[in-house]
Amino acid sequence: MPSCSLSPLDTPPNSSLHRKSDKKQIGPLFALIIGNSDYRCEGYMPLPFARNDAKAVEAFFTTSTNFKASQVITLLNATKKEMLDAFGTLETLTSDTLDPRFVIFYAGHGARAKRPEGWEAYTTDDIWIELLCPIDMGTIDTNGRVVEGIPDRVVGALLSNLARKKGNNITLILDCCHSASINRDDGQLGLSRSITNPPPITVDANPIPAPTSQRPQCTAPTRGARIPNGFGTTSAESHVLLAACSKYGKAYNDPKTEHGYFTHALLRQLLNEEVDLEQETYLSLVSDLRMPKWQVPHCMGTNRTRPLFNHRKDGHDPSYIVCRSTPKSTGEVEYRLFAGTVEGVVPSDLFHVYLSRPLQGQNQECVPFCQAIAIHIGHTSTLLKLHVIEGRSGPVSVTASQFFAKRITYDDEEVLRSISDFHGDDWTVNVGTLTVPNIATDPSEVSLSLTAEGDKVYVDRNHSLLNQYLPRRFPHTFDRNAPQDVQRAIAAWRQFNYHLDRKPYGEDMFPHIRVELHYLEPVSDDSDWYYDNVEYRCVGKSLLVQGVSVHNISVSDEQAEVPLGFTLYNDGPVDVYPYLFYFDPNSLAITPWSLVAASSRDRKVDPPLPRGSHLAVGYGTGGAEPLIFEWMEGQTRDVCFFKLFVTCVPVNLECLSQRSPFGPKPELREDKLGLEEKAKAEAAAEEALRKEYADKWGVKLITLVQDKV
Repeated sequence: MPSCSLSPLDTPPNSSLHRKSDKKQIGPLFALIIGNSDYRCEGYMPLPFARNDAKAVEAFFTTSTNFKASQVITLLNATKKEMLDAFGTLETLTSDTLDPRFVIFYAGHGARAKRPEGWEAYTTDDIWIELLCPIDMGTIDTNGRVVEGIPDRVVGALLSNLARKKGNNITLILDCCHSASINRDDGQLGLSRSITNPPPITVDANPIPAPTSQRPQCTAPTRGARIPNGFGTTSAESHVLLAACSKYGKAYNDPKTEHGYFTHALLRQLLNEEVDLEQETYLSLVSDLRMPKWQVPHCMGTNRTRPLFNHRKDGHDPSYIVCRSTPKSTGEVEYRLFAGTVEGVVPSDLFHVYLSRPLQGQNQECVPFCQAIAIHIGHTSTLLKLHVIEGRSGPVSVTASQFFAKRITYDDEEVLRSISDFHGDDWTVNVGTLTVPNIATDPSEVSLSLTAEGDKVYVDRNHSLLNQYLPRRFPHTFDRNAPQDVQRAIAAWRQFNYHLDRKPYGEDMFPHIRVELHYLEPVSDDSDWYYDNVEYRCVGKSLLVQGVSVHNISVSDEQAEVPLGFTLYNDGPVDVYPYLFYFDPNSLAITPWSLVAASSRDRKVDPPLPRGSHLAVGYGTGGAEPLIFEWMEGQTRDVCFFKLFVTCVPVNLECLSQRSPFGPKPELREDKLGLEEKAKAEAAAEEALRKEYADKWGVKLITLVQDKV
């Protein structure tokens, strides 16, 4: 077995994997690192490289960052008891630390087993649960019982308790198989990290950790997330998951490097001198991993756009969309924006082009160095043509392989007609005063109008659907001497209005996607829904009527405080990727409620809603928070929108997200090999079906009108 030094990845000091700069300041951070290699049960293959992975990760934190050895718990060949006890040790280590950051790394075998009897309330997407495999799994303990794997439900409860008490600044890194449902001839790929025959899971051997009774010890306490199925979901609140492979894929060892492919790629990126660990996000980290094409890493969790290991900073502004430049054999350069028709890009759209993108919450934007126009719109990407910003000199080119573009025009003639002039001479920024001219001749054509009275500016909207339920005037007023704040509101309205109304041309290609909304109740009668990590279940009939888009719901005083959850059903012939957004017409915020996992470049991640399945959002194993509407004093009606985008390929719909412009000002701050003929025929038929739907997308707009009775 190879020996491991304290140099990450066993590389010499002058290698490309060694950081020459000073140690990165990323604390206070505490790590639990587990590497399981020598499995005791006969028939479970050893994984010699898992130990190497754990030591390399330990070396990264102790030699390349400002970690102290006392902040790292490293377990090599850990038993089930040692793995579970380590979570308690993490709490003990951080008892006097405010807002600690946690990294939990596991390298070893993964497995899956059938959900045990007694866990029926644990609403999974299928009958399977996923397991981490301690080295004593399958052996007989001192009580004469078979040692079982550690179920995802148990891990989720431990993470939720930790997040609830210490804050949701937790990173979970798993270099193991998520399941053993795909068989591959390991051959040259190296040994895979899966066990196909784990012991059955029983309820008695896997008690769910009770919710902590202590109040949070963090500056921004969060409710524990729903306990996610499979160690993480795209909507998980408690932690960000970096996984080595897809749910139905395998994680492999690399015989050349004597590490797991995923761990090696991850450390290579973290040790890259060009990577700024204070600016790098989980999403950008995984996007740049260099991995074999047959192993697809996944990044999941609501907070995946945050900078690494840092909950005090917001993620990158999603309106800055990733672009790439590719030199061609002709000498020309192709500039491609990773957003297309699904994201709402149309021909001749204009973008500002940037070499970097700011984090949300920063009080200054980046300066664009040129403009770009959309010349060819694809389903998920767009070709751009760069040109000089008016008043500057050219020529224009981008030498960086990656850059960013922010949209500055929308296909909304009514809005443009009513407000576009405010972006010209009417913005007297030097004087600090906003002049509001009377542009529109017909008020009914105005999508947004501004009225100045003294030093106050009032904003009125005009939208056929919103006019039926909401006052036209926003309750928030602006200072006439701060025109930049009014400009933020205009930009937010344009984005909100455009994405709320748009839909694909032609017939609905996804009539087989159904949406239900139910009131929820705790599975346990003794749960405090706010402070405990509650597991919910649906009660009663769906509040949505199939075939209509506006749903009027009568709400009693008791029901006003009851949480709700969505269930998405796929009764159709193809797997789909659902993206659910909440549109708040009062704040103009667009919030992703359920998204899709992300991976490295051009990799296809798991579809969250396979054909014939359902997906829980806000309860069960969906990971997202339940819906709880806040009723203001004296309020008798609430109107909001949920919009579901459905595609057959992963897309970049996170760029739709936006914060309210009315809030406080920003602050600094596998394929199967060896298929039988029948399976090949089925795969060919599925591929033909996927091609038929490849460039299709659809939307379902759900308008909730709640009236108190």
